[in-house]
Amino acid sequence: MSETAEKTEKVSTKKETTKYQKESIIKSEKYKNRADILNVLLEDGKTYDLETVDKTIEKFMKGKVK
Repeated sequence: MSETAEKTEKVSTKKETTKYQKESIIKSEKYKNRADILNVLLEDGKTYDLETVDKTIEKFMKGKVK
């Protein structure tokens, strides 16, 4: 395989992730039981993919209580 074909193949395998506004995430069926937590953890005006939202929740839930 030529170097150009190899570069093209790498570019075409990148996955585009869909990002959502904070309000859309909080109102979604998937996160309805975490709406209060997400309202605090997510920033207004930013967009998030679902993997990032899940990791944010996980990190928060593993946090230590002071």
